[in-house]
Amino acid sequence: MNAHASRRYVDDLLRGRRPKPFAPDDFETEQVRTAIDLRAARLGADAPRQEFLSDLYRRLAGQMHDAPSDASTGTPSTTRRQVMVGASAAAATAAAAGARPAPPPHPEIHAAINSLEHARMHLKEARHDFGGHREEALRATDEAIRQLKICLEFDK
Repeated sequence: MNAHASRRYVDDLLRGRRPKPFAPDDFETEQVRTAIDLRAARLGADAPRQEFLSDLYRRLAGQMHDAPSDASTGTPSTTRRQVMVGASAAAATAAAAGARPAPPPHPEIHAAINSLEHARMHLKEARHDFGGHREEALRATDEAIRQLKICLEFDK
């Protein structure tokens, strides 16, 4: 897959659109995982969609409106089916709100590590030495990766 198609896939994920499937290489797989983590880390990402809640409310209100009433009191009587539907809807709403696992902490740091590892691979496989700076850049990249991993360890 080329870089443009990979960027488009990640952009689709981050914007909540359904991306077209593809067969990613290892680096692209990490990019997609990071995009998913970033999308899941957004404020309110764990809440059910408003369209889902509105539709659920509308359906439940319609079912409750059709309930037979108790002639002696004039209040609606609840059928066993309505209780089951209401309990199922409540369970589905609770599951939808809590179904997504918590994203890993600090997705930006994970993304930085992935980017640094990719840059390291590029530096190492390059045909030239970048004006004599390749070895120092590799050392600095290794140190940056090491320090970021230490940061993540201290946050546990």
